[in-house]
Amino acid sequence: PYVWKERRAIKQKIVKNKIQQKRKKFEIKKEKAKQKLQKKRMKEHQKNYRKEKKKEFGLLKEQVTAKIKAKVVNREKGKVVNKEVSNKIVNLAEYKKTHKVEKIQTRTKEQGRTM
Repeated sequence: PYVWKERRAIKQKIVKNKIQQKRKKFEIKKEKAKQKLQKKRMKEHQKNYRKEKKKEFGLLKEQVTAKIKAKVVNREKGKVVNKEVSNKIVNLAEYKKTHKVEKIQTRTKEQGRTM
């Protein structure tokens, strides 16, 4: 096209297209930044959640071990020949040192388990 008006119109269209492309790129950059921020926040939230759960499970583990130890102590107290037991003794090793403990008879494989 050698007519100046047509050339000018084509150039204006090209400029408009370039501006639209730049706007699109800018919008895409904004979206990507938002997504990165959301992803970062999600990771932080997951880390905090995992820490809280670890603390909860740690406390539960301590409680369970304490209960198991108490059951073991009670079982050992039940085996004692001398039934006079002081409540001051908490440690199983001390308890075994101060009191005579009966041995439990273990079953053989032939005898099996009875329910």
